[in-house]
Amino acid sequence: DFYDQVALTSPKHLCQLTSNASPARFSDELLISSEGQQESHNGTATYSRVRMEGKIGMDYQVQAKCFSSLSTGKLAMSFNITISGCRPGQEPDQDLRNCIDCKYGYYNFDGISCKVCPQGGLCPGRERLYTQGGWWRPKNTSEELYRCPSAGSCESGGASGDGLCKPGSRGPVCALCTKSFEKWGN
Repeated sequence: DFYDQVALTSPKHLCQLTSNASPARFSDELLISSEGQQESHNGTATYSRVRMEGKIGMDYQVQAKCFSSLSTGKLAMSFNITISGCRPGQEPDQDLRNCIDCKYGYYNFDGISCKVCPQGGLCPGRERLYTQGGWWRPKNTSEELYRCPSAGSCESGGASGDGLCKPGSRGPVCALCTKSFEKWGN
């Protein structure tokens, strides 16, 4: 109720979740699964496995309406929901209603739009961006890859920073020597 207390007006109500919005197009509607209807017990209606599907990033108003078989009145409460965005490694589909994985040769870290794999990278899909041998990146979240001046110093893989440097090398683009190592010649 208004005071955040359980309303015990009658032992049982049939309660249903509905979208209160009247969008201009069907594609903008909020779809609520059939589990959106429950019977209340002692003033509480518990919903589990309810799936609400709408346009990604869009706000909707949802109403819980409860009807009693003992009276003609109804109880109703409204709340707002926002359809969450896509996870990293995914992007919205053309209708903005579902998230699809970034395919081979693409990646993203923000869940907004899949990006073409950068030069020196290997992208097996989703949020994975690995470096090819001879390339380096400072952090696992870095999208810019740098060519190593000595290609043999940088290994391929999903690591970053010194984790991409072969033994004896360290630092940016693995251009420095670790302790007890020296670079000879060109």
